[in-house]
Amino acid sequence: MEIGKIVENFALFAGLSVSDAMQWLPLCRWAKESVEQSLRPGVDLQKNKERLSLVAAALALRAYDGGLSGSSDLRSMSVGDVKVENAASGSAASQKIWEEMWGLCRDLLQHPQGGVWMSC
Repeated sequence: MEIGKIVENFALFAGLSVSDAMQWLPLCRWAKESVEQSLRPGVDLQKNKERLSLVAAALALRAYDGGLSGSSDLRSMSVGDVKVENAASGSAASQKIWEEMWGLCRDLLQHPQGGVWMSC
């Protein structure tokens, strides 16, 4: 997966310009690493990079939208140098995007032990 493609998809999902989405690069890197660590054995990363980039962007969106904690009590979140204060719980739109992208990649990913897959 290419981080640039993940940022582009994240920007599209979040309604941001790509330049505005660049401030969320640490979040997108985290999502990329999370997806890569959750690949099922034998999955060809290169062959499936488009789908995996979409699910990584959707995971970043869920975290950006405040869904990382899995509850509506998220007050703040830090990823690298980026900090979000008073984030609301995940919106219906980000939940829908997450569900659709997870559905596209369900055959490629396994649930991480104690991981952060939201509502999957």
